[in-house]
Amino acid sequence: MNNKLLLLGLTAALVLGCEKNSTSDEPEDTTPKESAAEVIKDQTMHSSVMGIDVKYSIWLPPEFDKDKTYPVLYLLHGYEFDSASASKAHNGWLTSGNLNLYATAYVKDGGEPFIIVTPNGMNAFYMDGYDDRKLFYGTFFTDEFIPFIEKEYGGNGKRAIAGLSMGGFGTLYHCLLNPDKWTYAYACSPAAWGLDDLAKECDKSKVPGITMETGTEDIVVSLNTVTSFSSVLTENGIEHELITRSGGHTWKFWQECLPKILKKVGESFK
Repeated sequence: MNNKLLLLGLTAALVLGCEKNSTSDEPEDTTPKESAAEVIKDQTMHSSVMGIDVKYSIWLPPEFDKDKTYPVLYLLHGYEFDSASASKAHNGWLTSGNLNLYATAYVKDGGEPFIIVTPNGMNAFYMDGYDDRKLFYGTFFTDEFIPFIEKEYGGNGKRAIAGLSMGGFGTLYHCLLNPDKWTYAYACSPAAWGLDDLAKECDKSKVPGITMETGTEDIVVSLNTVTSFSSVLTENGIEHELITRSGGHTWKFWQECLPKILKKVGESFK
């Protein structure tokens, strides 16, 4: 496939909210409680293929047991124009998307427990050679990051992928590039340009469930962009779900997507 087709129009922007921290000086409550989810931010792994360190954060479900194995959701963030924001973008789903709140509630309500990891996408659209940096991010993600995470945290070989904007592109890209690796793909407000060849070339028999969800008032990634790619998927015999509803390219919209992502992904892991 000609990667030049993938480079056209891939400049979708995302405004990340501000992280809010709180502290408490109240005495320690020794009353027994259920185990809480664990959020581990700003971890680093070295990429040999890119020759640089890559940050990630990880969410471990309540009752996480290091002696057990779990499915993994790879949750991808969007594009950041500001370099300072880009360096922290892997925390966007946690700080602005309320991931811990939604994911903890999902598990405590009886949902399938799984690990959620949020890698820093380095504005590379989760693919090889996006810009003049010539980063082999796609190769890193598939050949280095996934094996590292699943060895380090006890992945059981079942994995799903989801993301917003640039991360929605990355979701569709990796789902169609290596369809046999995934149980589900959920793309929110996806920058769905330049993926037509992958839709034509992929092994249709191995493509997992796909959902695309986009806002009718989105002025960054237009409704037409997503519906047009939906038509491409249909024309190529790829079953998928398309959700269109009121909303823009905002964290409010993506927070509303998150419970649906968790439900679809959890069901795919059973």
